[in-house]
Amino acid sequence: MLALTRMGARVVPPMPAFYNNPTTVDDIIDHIVARVLDQFDLPDPAAKRWQGMRAARMSAARQPAARTPAA
Repeated sequence: MLALTRMGARVVPPMPAFYNNPTTVDDIIDHIVARVLDQFDLPDPAAKRWQGMRAARMSAARQPAARTPAA
């Protein structure tokens, strides 16, 4: 792989990412496809892009609080 990358090849291993909280296998596949398309500078309008920590905090604030069972 080192020799290939030195010749200009791009190595994009299909490693699933779980930081985006996939709920289905299709979510994992979509994420990998989006990463491959990024390598070729091809747009993927369906890709969910990271918007930074501010957006992550706002999204978490909108999530309903987890309920704990009453004792």
